[in-house]
Amino acid sequence: MRRTLEGAGLYQAVTYSLTNETKATQYALVKSEPVKLLMPMSEERSNLRLSIVPQLLEAASYNVARKNDSVALYEVGSVFIKDETEELPFEVEHIAGVLTGLWTNHPWQGEKKEVDFFVAKGILEALFTKLGVAPYIDYQKANIEGMHPGRTAEILLNEEIIGFVGQIHPDVQKNLDLKDTYVFELNAGTLFGEDKEPVKYTTIPRYPSITRDIALVVSNEVSAGEIKSVINAAGGKLLKEVNVFDLYEGEHMEEGKKSVAFSLTYVDPERTLTDEEVVKAHTKVLDAVKDKVGAELRG
Repeated sequence: MRRTLEGAGLYQAVTYSLTNETKATQYALVKSEPVKLLMPMSEERSNLRLSIVPQLLEAASYNVARKNDSVALYEVGSVFIKDETEELPFEVEHIAGVLTGLWTNHPWQGEKKEVDFFVAKGILEALFTKLGVAPYIDYQKANIEGMHPGRTAEILLNEEIIGFVGQIHPDVQKNLDLKDTYVFELNAGTLFGEDKEPVKYTTIPRYPSITRDIALVVSNEVSAGEIKSVINAAGGKLLKEVNVFDLYEGEHMEEGKKSVAFSLTYVDPERTLTDEEVVKAHTKVLDAVKDKVGAELRG
């Protein structure tokens, strides 16, 4: 896990497990009263943390204030969840990260790319792939206190929420003197404990694949992930790959609607597909997205 994140360009941080009462509960994956120390050294170090994110935000703010404008940090550490039946709290291992500033800066090529939601999500997807859990991961839109309401997603592993990724709220950024800043946090224990299918070798298909591109008009409330799940479920055994390649909102689009374009790849490893077979499978997909998410083909 550390090698993957460091290979992606993040630096490891080690922050305090102790914080103040307010920050102790911010961004917590599990809602719980913070554990208070009986004899704290100061109010700033009086409670055990429930999330790593507030400390990483402090580290990012500290660096930016000292002219280090591009920050990419991660931390693997414990959070502490109060247990009313026990004298000591549960200690749960989490992994968290913070990203702000430029992600890519190549002056010679004149190329610059700022950190955005998809940079943060892409780092996590690389991690999930490395750990062998990528097929079981889903994302859903989330409203989390302290996070941007339109750029935050909960992360689900086999339909269980294990973390989140997104941009911190503009008010929080302003208070910390940060520009657009993205964070993530995951329950590492749940992530590591997941059973995984063994890696299986499959030969490269000898027969050609057939690709169909579709642009679907849906409500703004419908996510691309929802549509993709419907397509995969309806496509059957011939549908091998589904990718989003375009999103359009704005002029020439009905208010409250958006267009999401997908590329679908059909293939049979044992033989060449006929046009009739592909049309039949593709029709099932179109019927399913119409029935399940109210999608219409864009003209």
